Amino acid sequence: MDAKTPSDIQGPRNLSQWSEVQQDLARVTGLTFLIMDPQTGYVPQLPEESPLCLFLQDRPGGYELCQRDCGRAVLHAAQKGESVFYKCYAQLNNVAIPIRFPYNGEDKRLVILGGRTFLSYQDFSSYREKVQEMGGDIYKLLEMTQSLTFKESSFLEA
Repeated sequence: MDAKTPSDIQGPRNLSQWSEVQQDLARVTGLTFLIMDPQTGYVPQLPEESPLCLFLQDRPGGYELCQRDCGRAVLHAAQKGESVFYKCYAQLNNVAIPIRFPYNGEDKRLVILGGRTFLSYQDFSSYREKVQEMGGDIYKLLEMTQSLTFKESSFLEA
């Protein structure tokens, strides 16, 4: 069997196939992945959104902060054609990955926005502080996050 080079590998050819990839990524990793159109920007409160994001989006000002941070990453990824790894205002670790495929004779550009997770206990602690600062119910947060596990990610920073 011959090894394939990256130029030999074909990606999904339409939005439906990309949606399947996005759902498979979410299922395999346990993370949230959303497909965003940079023309409309980041739209918070989608049904597939992370419960951690939704929890803060419901607080006063939370929706706007999510729009600002994630919207900026979606636009950057789409315009530069590069993945963007970032921490949002709530200390959640995210990635914006540009994708393209032919659509109605044109090159359609979208962005997979994913992650929405803590890489360390410190990230969670900072998120908890943000919840308190924004008037969120700390007991509801603790109930919602009781099954979380943390893996330090110092190897990712090297």
